[in-house]
Amino acid sequence: MNGRRDIWKRPIPITVTLTVSVGLLVFLAVGLVLLVQWPTSRQILSDLASRVVLRSLATMELSIHDHLGPARHVVDRLGRLIESGAYDLSDADRISDLLVGSAAAVPQIGALMVADDKLRAIRLVRDPATGHYQLDRADLSGNSRFVEEEREVRLAQGSYWGSPFYDPGLEVTFINVRRPLRRDGEYIGSIVAAVTTNELSKLASEMGEMFGGLIFILYGGDRVLAHPELISGHPSRSVKDPVVPLDRVGDPVLARIDQAVPVQFLEFAVNRH
Repeated sequence: MNGRRDIWKRPIPITVTLTVSVGLLVFLAVGLVLLVQWPTSRQILSDLASRVVLRSLATMELSIHDHLGPARHVVDRLGRLIESGAYDLSDADRISDLLVGSAAAVPQIGALMVADDKLRAIRLVRDPATGHYQLDRADLSGNSRFVEEEREVRLAQGSYWGSPFYDPGLEVTFINVRRPLRRDGEYIGSIVAAVTTNELSKLASEMGEMFGGLIFILYGGDRVLAHPELISGHPSRSVKDPVVPLDRVGDPVLARIDQAVPVQFLEFAVNRH
């Protein structure tokens, strides 16, 4: 018994005392530093991630603008030429040459059309399978869709993006920019340039490869305008429903996007953008 009591009465070596004391002090100091720095570091990381997201979104937006912007520029340029009197809508041959030359300069345009106030139209359409352009003339006054669109474009004050439409012959959905034609304040016709969603889907696929992810473009929140799976078209498209619903693209993640919970800093970045 006395031997055991003597053991407990022995002094602790100074080296052990110093080692334990210094270790505790270092642990406490590091812990306090981490405690103080963690909120700051977390904010810095969140800001950095937001900047990356914003820069990526800006790059994507610029790519889409560069793809679609030329179609609008063509419509506005041709509109000004026709309105100035340089081209007369009754001269079908000159209007045809004008459309062919304009489409050749902007390859992403899938179709160009100029129509007079009676919906007598000259159309240039590119076949997505061959890439060749086909030029024709048509009287669209008996087509209910074109009649409705003509009523809409009469009220417009400048070029604007219209609703997507599906061409059953080409099996392609077009997004289109339209512009009324006026001379001396009087409506004389309209001009339309269209870009296929197939081409827009190719752009989304290329951007996805660039950023190492999946890029898609929604239309109305519940439909998909562009997606890598839509490059070759889709059986769900029709004249009545030209844009594919979320759950029919073939992407299981996209089909449940309404159930997703946004990451906080990403939601903030997207809202800010």
